[in-house]
Amino acid sequence: MPSRLLIIDDDKSLHALVRAELEPEGFQVFSASNGLDGVRVATEIRPDIILLDVSMPEIDGYEVCELLRVQEATVNIPVIFLSATADPAERARGLNAGAADFITKPFFGDELRARVRVSLRYKFLLALEANRAMRDGMTGCWNRAYFEERLRAETAAVNRHHYPLSCVMLDIDRFKSINDTHGHPFGDKVICTVVEVLNLACRNEDVVCRYGGEEFVILCPHVAAEGAMILAERIRAAVARQCFETSGESVAVSCSLGVADDTHGLGMELVKASDAALYRAKRSGRNRVCAADTTISLDGLKEKIHAG
Repeated sequence: MPSRLLIIDDDKSLHALVRAELEPEGFQVFSASNGLDGVRVATEIRPDIILLDVSMPEIDGYEVCELLRVQEATVNIPVIFLSATADPAERARGLNAGAADFITKPFFGDELRARVRVSLRYKFLLALEANRAMRDGMTGCWNRAYFEERLRAETAAVNRHHYPLSCVMLDIDRFKSINDTHGHPFGDKVICTVVEVLNLACRNEDVVCRYGGEEFVILCPHVAAEGAMILAERIRAAVARQCFETSGESVAVSCSLGVADDTHGLGMELVKASDAALYRAKRSGRNRVCAADTTISLDGLKEKIHAG
């Protein structure tokens, strides 16, 4: 996918120059002729980089940059200021406003291409570090911080579009006893195997996260409770089929799961409901799936699972 660049400048000839220099390099170039339009377009398309003129009517580039920096959709997009002045004070003001770089007009194509590449490379490195910070170190799946961020985004989408969102909570049964009896390395192996089961069972659009030590949560966009129950039962059965061995001994491992769904943008209330269903599954004997606020026959679900 080509990198997307937005140029915000009231000089149309500059737009043509940027297109001539960067489109042959594989960039997709978008244009806005004033600051307010630029903020709107940036919010809609979320470009990879923004070229922003300092001197524009209505609001200047510094104000535009400040607006971009307070919006979640645009806060991390690198901004390169374009200015007709080389005044160090103006450069400092631009950098303090949140810009990544500053180019003085007129400029050569080589300089433009080089500065754009450097800013994109820096953005890529920041994104890589952010991704690592959102991953669980042992299993590689998303961590709780990422889950909470994604839950906010999915909740907002449910509020706008009213599609179902399901949450599945999973806990490995008697995990403390597994650790105490067979040691933490074996416990880690159990956790990693469960993650493999989850990754195989879930869709690409599902969000699999390690919520706590032996507890996992799955967000399933566009899936109601019945569909999530089918997924949960498949996961439960797949974990129960796994063969775990240590010191020549076979160890049975099971998990309990709770399911809830939401079409009203409930956010953390959805998580609490699925957690309550998980607790009920534990109290009912473990190695089972329970749904919140609904009763779904697992016998009927198993028929659908086998038919599918």
